[in-house]
Amino acid sequence: MDYKKVQASFFLSVFGLVGILTVIIFLPYIYPVIFSFILAVVFYPLYKSLLKLKFFKRFKGIASVLIVLLVLVIVLLPLISLGLILVKEATGLYTSLVEQEFSYKLVQKIDVFVVNIMPQFANYDLTASFDDFAKEGLNFIIKNLGAIFSNIIAVALGFFIMLFSLYYVLKDAHKIKKQVILISPLSDKYDKRIIKKLMLAVNSVMKGTLLVALIQGVLAGLGFWIFGVPNPVLLGALTVIASLIPAVGTAAIMIPGVIYLGLLGSYLPALGLLIWAALLVGMIDNVLRPKLIEKDIDIHPLLILLSALGGIVVFGASGFILGPIVIALLYSLLDIYKEEFQAYLKSSR
Repeated sequence: MDYKKVQASFFLSVFGLVGILTVIIFLPYIYPVIFSFILAVVFYPLYKSLLKLKFFKRFKGIASVLIVLLVLVIVLLPLISLGLILVKEATGLYTSLVEQEFSYKLVQKIDVFVVNIMPQFANYDLTASFDDFAKEGLNFIIKNLGAIFSNIIAVALGFFIMLFSLYYVLKDAHKIKKQVILISPLSDKYDKRIIKKLMLAVNSVMKGTLLVALIQGVLAGLGFWIFGVPNPVLLGALTVIASLIPAVGTAAIMIPGVIYLGLLGSYLPALGLLIWAALLVGMIDNVLRPKLIEKDIDIHPLLILLSALGGIVVFGASGFILGPIVIALLYSLLDIYKEEFQAYLKSSR
């Protein structure tokens, strides 16, 4: 009997079982850990800058704590506040729809306008149809926003785990990278290439796509507030989503805002919002995005969009970031296949 083979089989079986159990144990908190790595990639340049100072070079833990506090102040607290405001505005808008305030103030104006241009729609009740459509859409938004904030304890625990993990990921980044390269069966140069590609993907999605969309959403919401469009925070959040869609962009939300003001007879604010949308909100995309997206990412923008949307379907809201990262990993593996294994597989046929 080949005892070595028996030992190897036994070891692999136990190793596989323990590995599966480990995954099951950590699975409930996998997203907070993943996002701690994503935030570590984004803030690592700042962390390295801190380490150039003698004090922080000696006490790396304090530098990590500062980055964690920075993330808490500029990312998590505004995100929580925004979420609460969104729930409040969406609920208020839904209530106004139920009471038909919105319909009689605006939609009937649209109804009259449409009938004047196209008389064949005179018998069509646009107000009632819009009411039903808007109620269903807002009801969906409220339900999903409520699901996010319904379990306060779970959300708070997830944030805590993410921040706690971020501290150690930053502090031990070099050790983690070294262990990943050591464990991987691939050549070290390929491991380093994959890690680099993933970091480029994270930075491109977070900075070149998400950050630009957030800036456009903030500017759009500010414009809606200045020129008197109701629910500016909710519309600003919708602008963030719209800005991710090629060929549509922020105009999908800004133009209806301009039309809304025009139908109410507020022509000067409508003109002001139009100029604001064109010069500020629209130009941000052309100015910032080329500077923030990494040139070496080499992934088509359409694929980034599709992977983000598909990621949302598969992973939920976090899929917006995880989807493009998976595509970046696929690109890295394809490059390695072409360079290392394609010729070998063809020759072995």
